[in-house]
Amino acid sequence: KGRISLREKLNITQDKVIFLYQGFLHRGRGIKQMIQLLPIFKNAHVVIIGKGHYKDELINYGIKLDIIKRIHFYGAVPYLDLLEVSAEANIGFSLIKPISKSYEQALPNKLFEYALAGIPIIASNLPEMEKIINEYGIGCLVTHDDLNGQIESITKILNNKKGKEIQKIAEQHLVWETQENLFLNTLNSNA
Repeated sequence: KGRISLREKLNITQDKVIFLYQGFLHRGRGIKQMIQLLPIFKNAHVVIIGKGHYKDELINYGIKLDIIKRIHFYGAVPYLDLLEVSAEANIGFSLIKPISKSYEQALPNKLFEYALAGIPIIASNLPEMEKIINEYGIGCLVTHDDLNGQIESITKILNNKKGKEIQKIAEQHLVWETQENLFLNTLNSNA
């Protein structure tokens, strides 16, 4: 199968930074927070993989900030192509706002998908995400609405270039194959 190039398809050159969000387009998922970083990082583009009713509001927000040309809506991607499509991004975002118990305890698949694609992550410092990010060192944690913290985290990640290292960690620790025995042992010890 041929390589799927996100940059080629969206006409984003290699010297540009890609901030990535993948998943359902919904309020409280930190997509606007990611977009509001574009006026600060003039070399960056936002790529949104997924769909949802929130898209129109995001488009209007981009127009209002006069950065709509640097916001790209990729649409839905078949799951089997997701890692390949995502791999050209520089930072994956998961800035979930703790608006409910479900959001507070969230451990989104996108964290694992970003890591497997070799993309450092900026995530909300919510309990479950914090455990994974800290234990495996695959990104930075911030409060969902802490703009200065997000700016510092982006700068740190862009200076560190740890993509291959993150991908290796994910392949060794964050896939089902490596967790299966642990899961089965836990089940058996509780039986």
